[in-house]
Amino acid sequence: MTRVTVGITCYNARDTITRAVASAAAQVWPDLEILVVDDASSDGSTQAAAAALATVPGGRLIVRPANGGVAAARNTLLAEASGRYIAFFDDDDESAPDRLATQVARIEAQPQDGSAVLCFVSGARRYPNGYEVQADAIGSRGRAPSGEEMLAYALLNERAPDVFYGAGVPSCALMAPVDALRAVGGYDETLGRAEDVDLAIRLALAGARFAGCPERLYLQHATLGTDKTPSRNLAAELRLIEKNRAWLTQRGLYRYTQDWFRFRAAWFARRRVEALGRAALLFAARPALTARRLRQSGPARIAHERAMRYGPGVVAT
Repeated sequence: MTRVTVGITCYNARDTITRAVASAAAQVWPDLEILVVDDASSDGSTQAAAAALATVPGGRLIVRPANGGVAAARNTLLAEASGRYIAFFDDDDESAPDRLATQVARIEAQPQDGSAVLCFVSGARRYPNGYEVQADAIGSRGRAPSGEEMLAYALLNERAPDVFYGAGVPSCALMAPVDALRAVGGYDETLGRAEDVDLAIRLALAGARFAGCPERLYLQHATLGTDKTPSRNLAAELRLIEKNRAWLTQRGLYRYTQDWFRFRAAWFARRRVEALGRAALLFAARPALTARRLRQSGPARIAHERAMRYGPGVVAT
């Protein structure tokens, strides 16, 4: 039986890490390794994780001496994993017992042509006020993006008509071959945010395929932590743009893409006057492209923000 590593990153999650470990331990997959990397927590998470793992066969706690962020914690998991596949669980999320079995079956049903297969599972994201977003996995129906299609989607929101992009590429829904992630250098620890998008781009350009499971097998408890501010997101997005500067320059969209993400950051930070001014400049530079992008994402984003702020509901992605 193929060994699977469940990798759980933990940072100041004293109240939820026990639930996350229990979710991993409840998986029906027989050859299971459970690793928890505590990223120098200061709230007692280390002790809580150790207690949760004490009776878990194949469970191990790794404590980082200094906080390095989620990308560094995931790279530690990759370095320590003994499984053929690794599935990432967040420290406050829950997965159904058959999640790993479903993802392994989906991966191994793909053509065995030497290409790495990344499998994302469908799930849901729940906010503190009860509002819930149904997150369908990328490639869970239709065709999954490949190669530069992933780059165009991530940076320009370009969508091929026969491709299903779903909820994107969140690591909390991912299972992938450990060797494939190691081969591209793992997660970029300099980004701070958007590290999962960057990894997906590099894997797609290296020839990896994306496969999605339609079954909803995880529940993500969404939080608005200090690492999720618009300014931190923008810094990571600008770094991601810089990493792909040559491709964007070739298309004449390097400066435009920077300005688009600055517009988004101003909107998310509720600096509406600045956001409207930046939108006007985007229209002046690329009217058709700007109109398309606003039509694609604007109405859904406004509805999403309203639900997060005022009350529960269900929105499909």
